[in-house]
Amino acid sequence: MNDRKSWGNQNQNRRGGDQHGGSSLPKPDIKITESSYVEDAEKVILHLKNANGGRLKITTSQLRNILSMAADIYNQLLTDDSCGDALQPEISQRIDYLRVRCVYSAGRDNDVRDFLDVSKLTEQIGKIAGSRKMFMLFYRYMEALVAYHRFHGGKDN
Repeated sequence: MNDRKSWGNQNQNRRGGDQHGGSSLPKPDIKITESSYVEDAEKVILHLKNANGGRLKITTSQLRNILSMAADIYNQLLTDDSCGDALQPEISQRIDYLRVRCVYSAGRDNDVRDFLDVSKLTEQIGKIAGSRKMFMLFYRYMEALVAYHRFHGGKDN
């Protein structure tokens, strides 16, 4: 799962082109920090739109499926009364499963794969590493991605 270089190469081999359906646009440079996640989310969505001829291929439903799983974890965190930044093992396991589901979805659909690649979403999930603060950043970033997707013309079909 951590070998992102081979993941991209497999995608390239399946399509016979680069990871964005033949687009030569360079991926946006995103950092995903507390001060940049909103701008980063918009950069990702605009890049995907421009790389696909002005059309967003990933659907709102596909994004909301990921957000829904993250929202369940977020809601559990809100009711977790433990102190500090460390997440409970059960929550960390749910976050690991979220990452697996993202990778599975990417394996089934190249549009999801492109989205995860450009957004660095699975990488961001990996950075959570048991930290409540990092999960909250991931969740806000995910919400921003969904919002900008809809704002820039994302559809369900």
